[in-house]
Amino acid sequence: MLDWTTSPFVAAFFGLSGALTNPGEPGQHVAVWALHLDSPIWQADLGVAVIPCPTAGNLRMRNQGGCFTRSLTPFGTLEEYVEQMSDPRPALTQFSWPAGDAARGLNELEMIGINSSRLFPGLDGAAQAATMRTRLNDSTAKEPTGGNGTAARGY
Repeated sequence: MLDWTTSPFVAAFFGLSGALTNPGEPGQHVAVWALHLDSPIWQADLGVAVIPCPTAGNLRMRNQGGCFTRSLTPFGTLEEYVEQMSDPRPALTQFSWPAGDAARGLNELEMIGINSSRLFPGLDGAAQAATMRTRLNDSTAKEPTGGNGTAARGY
């Protein structure tokens, strides 16, 4: 089973926060995968089912928009499964960003309320949010500055 979110913003948060906390080699990318839920290949009788998660009483699951895929196919990955299906409509799409843009992306997600304290309610999430804010502040301090002393960010 793989866990998913119904929010592209939450998916980006998980990918970008991983890149910030575990930086890899220069030139690496962060990937977010999107399931096209309207594709007919996501059916249990074909081998891969999308399983919604009940959110009653589970604030973390509700805030993350969680669901799961369960694969009962002989394929090692969902990409292999999709390649073998004959439906011409898109079923799985990958989006990627340079891992070096993680701090900028996380700062922008913070502006719309996507952060550890929201996704992980409680003390654990608050601690994660504080750690992330420290890392983001350290990362922003290392960015080049413009002539007027403000941080320069390319869009």
